[in-house]
Amino acid sequence: FSGIYTADPDTLSMRATMPQFLEFEAQYGSVIRGLKAASTKNGGTEAVRYSMFVAPKNGIGSLVDALLDELKRHKNISLETEKRVSQLGFLEPEKQWRVKLADGSVREADAVVLCLPAYGAARLLKETDSQLSDLLSSITYASSAVINFIFERKRVLHPLDGFGFVVPAELGKHVLAGSFSSVKFKGRAPEHLTVLRAFVGGALFPEIMELSDAKIRDLAFEELSFYLSITSPARGLPYREALVTRWVDSMPQYKVGHRNTVREIEKRVAGLKGAFICGAAYEGVGIPDCIRSANQAADAVNRCLNTALS
Repeated sequence: FSGIYTADPDTLSMRATMPQFLEFEAQYGSVIRGLKAASTKNGGTEAVRYSMFVAPKNGIGSLVDALLDELKRHKNISLETEKRVSQLGFLEPEKQWRVKLADGSVREADAVVLCLPAYGAARLLKETDSQLSDLLSSITYASSAVINFIFERKRVLHPLDGFGFVVPAELGKHVLAGSFSSVKFKGRAPEHLTVLRAFVGGALFPEIMELSDAKIRDLAFEELSFYLSITSPARGLPYREALVTRWVDSMPQYKVGHRNTVREIEKRVAGLKGAFICGAAYEGVGIPDCIRSANQAADAVNRCLNTALS
């Protein structure tokens, strides 16, 4: 799991990351037996395997674009993007939140949703509730880099008969995990090409983020070549394209005790009138987890505003 969560497996909370595995062990006496039973209930192993990975044709960003387009259709919605909030405070007499932007302008609101990394929410709530701010700050983050390669399919000797791989942390390798993107998602590359993705950095290897993009790319290529038997041409680059993308302080670390921390955060937030939180820091880092968190926050805001009007 250290590769999936870019985490230190010695500190990772199983209850916060893979609670179903604990349930399997409790119910079936074995994680393996539990997985087999679950696959049978879902119509067999193949049905489970090939329904796990789906993505919009034009990439995950199209989800955000579609949401923005939908919001713009409503004339009673004022939408401001690319605006940084520098200060947040609650005005007790007015029972409203004062939102100060980096450009000095101010907005007042009956309710606010902090859809931010925990450290960002901690900064904004420091003056309002220092204890809550400290709890949020206790959720640490790891940085990572993603390297996307485009190869000629004939140069990758591995059959790519799967979706990717995770490298055990004990091996001490730079690449935490690899993904066969053009196998995992349809339409990502023509048949004569393949897209492979490598993940580096994380909590165990933060020093790799200090390297140049070129060095990160070369390290990733070297290890991918070993794992997947990638051959190089007599002349020229071994890949068609290579792109390094850095994600700094992007992955929340669900350490042992994380769920207890989240419960304490939720209690403190509940004591703030009209304030709500959501995002990857609390109940899951996956896209479905974040969507569920956002829906729960939206429902809570709706109830709050309806109560204020009644």
